[in-house]
Amino acid sequence: MVKIFLITLLTFINKFLRRFRLKSEKKLFIFFGIINLLITTLVLQISLFLMPTLFATLLSQLVNLIVGYFLYGKKVFNVKKLN
Repeated sequence: MVKIFLITLLTFINKFLRRFRLKSEKKLFIFFGIINLLITTLVLQISLFLMPTLFATLLSQLVNLIVGYFLYGKKVFNVKKLN
C-alpha cells in the first residue's frame, strides 16, 4: 500500500517537474520542501489518532528526516549515490 502511494507520488512529481520546468536549485528546494511538509503533516495527523502525542511526534519527525534526505539528495542536489 505504501509502496504504491510512493510510486504514484513520485510519478506525479516527475510530471509536475516536466510540465513547469523547475530547473533552478532554489525552486526545487522550495517545491520539495512543501512536499516534505505535506507528507510529514499527514503522517503526524494520522498517527495522532493512533498513538500518544510523544510517539506520533517522533514518528513524524523520523519520516521528515528520511523523506527530506532522499528528496533533497536525489531531486534537488542530484546526488547519484546517497551515503
